[in-house]
Amino acid sequence: MKKTITTLLAFLMLVLVASCGGRLKPQEIGGYAFSGKGVFGDVPYLLAYHALSKMTSDYEAVDDAVFLESIHKRDSFSVECDVMQGVNIVSKATVLFKADNQTYVSENGCHLRYSTILPESVGDFFAGANRIHVVGLDEDGEVISNYYRYNTYNLGKPYSSLSGPRQEEKCDKYVKRLYDWDRIARLVLTDDEGLNLLKEKSADKETEID
Repeated sequence: MKKTITTLLAFLMLVLVASCGGRLKPQEIGGYAFSGKGVFGDVPYLLAYHALSKMTSDYEAVDDAVFLESIHKRDSFSVECDVMQGVNIVSKATVLFKADNQTYVSENGCHLRYSTILPESVGDFFAGANRIHVVGLDEDGEVISNYYRYNTYNLGKPYSSLSGPRQEEKCDKYVKRLYDWDRIARLVLTDDEGLNLLKEKSADKETEID
């Protein structure tokens, strides 16, 4: 009997996911064209859609369980990245992203926080460095984010922080931040010198565009 109930619940979840499939595929939302092709996959888009469907009337609501099911598929994933010592790429490494066990989505908001686990061998390249930077770049090499080795990536947000005065502005700012996460196409592990070089190259690209 228990097995039958479990099977039925799994079937119902598949039906829910299928019925919402079009809305859960990355696309333009809130004025930002999400691709789902970055290191975080569909997760930034899913969180953006969930927030806008709860905080505005512009997007059709989707069952919270469907969002959670989709987000849980990215509870743990690995990203291969360059190891940059000073101005030189000296190796490759694999960074493991692992969500904590408190992930949720609800009427009140969402929680999704990743920690990063770096291979111990990376430390050999940065023995004299003050810190190791985990730098997120878009496809064109623009610096999107910079985290230290032991920082966590917090993609969720309580919706109480988005409500009240300037709600539209707050929602837009949050969706824009998620869009930036969506744009992160690759990671570089580096030291202070390497970070400064990446920032300089990023600034040069912005100047060329202007």
